[in-house]
Amino acid sequence: LVSGKEILRVAKEKGFAVPAFNAGSGQLLNAVMEACEETQSPVMIAIHPDELSFLTDSFVSQVEYLANHSSLPV
Repeated sequence: LVSGKEILRVAKEKGFAVPAFNAGSGQLLNAVMEACEETQSPVMIAIHPDELSFLTDSFVSQVEYLANHSSLPV
């Protein structure tokens, strides 16, 4: 798990883009993470502040868990 500032600094230095996916469900989150692992693509997971009002703490924990257990910068 890295900060957006850090991941974008590396992307700028190395000349690549970092996608940011708005994953508001566990199914979408899993699909994004699986695709990024397959392609070895660093990724940003975006959650709009308004979505936090209807997402559960368990979803946020799932995002943190997957980010912390990925081999990629997330």
